[in-house]
Amino acid sequence: MDHPTLPTELSPILARSHIAETPMHWIGGGQVPPPYQDLLVHDHDMTSALEGFHAEPISLEVLQSE
Repeated sequence: MDHPTLPTELSPILARSHIAETPMHWIGGGQVPPPYQDLLVHDHDMTSALEGFHAEPISLEVLQSE
């Protein structure tokens, strides 16, 4: 089974995060339990997924950009 790979651009961000040393592995979408499955297993942007989950518009404020 081929697993997705993280884009190279995410490596520096992940390296500076509090989860940098956390072991990670891919799991299939069917293995994600509810209610997380509805939020995380999709092929569209996270903003619209959060709006749908909360049933109201959300707004984003950029605190830092690289």
